[in-house]
Amino acid sequence: MKKEINKKIPITLGIIGLLLIVIISNLDFEKDLATQPVATVPNVENAIVETIEEVSYEIANGDTFKDILEREGNIDHDEALNITEEVNEIYDVTKIRAGSVMKLFFAKEAFAQSTYDIDNETILIIERNDEGVNVSKQEIAYEVRKNQVSAIIDSSLYVSGTSEGMSDKAIIELAKIFAWDIDFATNIQKGDSFSIIYENRYRDGEYAGIGDILAARFTNEDRDYYAFLVEDGDGKKYYDEKGFSKELALLKTPLNYSRVSSQFSFKRKNPVTGDVGSHRAVDLAAPAGTPIESVGDGTVEYAGWNGGYGKYIKIRHGNGFVSAYAHLSSINSKVTKGSRVTQGQLIGEVGSTGRSTGPHLHYEIYENGTPVDPFNLDLSPSEEIDEDLRSEFNRVKELFLDRLSLNKKHTL
Repeated sequence: MKKEINKKIPITLGIIGLLLIVIISNLDFEKDLATQPVATVPNVENAIVETIEEVSYEIANGDTFKDILEREGNIDHDEALNITEEVNEIYDVTKIRAGSVMKLFFAKEAFAQSTYDIDNETILIIERNDEGVNVSKQEIAYEVRKNQVSAIIDSSLYVSGTSEGMSDKAIIELAKIFAWDIDFATNIQKGDSFSIIYENRYRDGEYAGIGDILAARFTNEDRDYYAFLVEDGDGKKYYDEKGFSKELALLKTPLNYSRVSSQFSFKRKNPVTGDVGSHRAVDLAAPAGTPIESVGDGTVEYAGWNGGYGKYIKIRHGNGFVSAYAHLSSINSKVTKGSRVTQGQLIGEVGSTGRSTGPHLHYEIYENGTPVDPFNLDLSPSEEIDEDLRSEFNRVKELFLDRLSLNKKHTL
């Protein structure tokens, strides 16, 4: 348990919960960019200017919200219980975390207010008044500074990013944005490059982590991938340079088939051996020679003969997905181990090679190493941006596109 008492400072009671001055530092080239939403200071009527003492209390294991109010706020049992009940209507006080900090403010040595960070985005504010208490949740107001980092990869994304001052979180978020485009485990090469424009957040003058990544470019194997952040009423989403969502999904099916000859099952009789076992795939009956497409962008992990599977292709996609295709009559000559394929690219043709009773495609999907039923996943194609957001997308793209071509570090 740690308690830190700050020196007395003159401040308005109604706003001491935030203690923040919101400063938005815009990029020079961002004159027309919409301002990021930040918390507003609550307007409390008849606020009284007092000399305030601030106490920062580090929550210990076993602490309860009520006990902290009684012990650290010097509030009697009944009032502490009433305040706790009021707070519970807004926030579940059993979720306070050991090691986190609750701030208590005192006017003339009497408890006046308390604040607690629920998470990195939201602050809980408790204000004592003549009628009791006012409890609210507010968005934390950060000072936001835009920053750009560009680099050419010499050994790894992590090493290049950290050498340019990027935090671990910024590097991870960058990789997540492009997870459908690039296999960061196997496909990053020396000479690849990236450029990222993102927010650094500050609170009370101290660095408080990154905010949003506003735009990014990643060049892998001489191909440029882009991401631009666009916000609408439902949230924020990344789009590529053509206005398609970066949350790229997989095609529903890799071919036009006549019927499903065998469903995904944990108990099925094998038509060749007669054995009963699991069939963690779907068999799609189709004439020999029917074209097979890759269901998504990815890297070929295997292409060739694979025992009972016959001619077989395995492709690793982003976000932990892997697709596999078996019993092919032929494999496209461009599809080899380590090669990149794109969604919809012809990879082979239906056949009956290996242990098979007739022409069909044995089609598998794995998610993080576990076989899953392809027909029970939402694997629709990437969505194009709504027309009512197209003008906003074009503006953001125009604002950042040229900047992303730079391969040097900028603080803007």
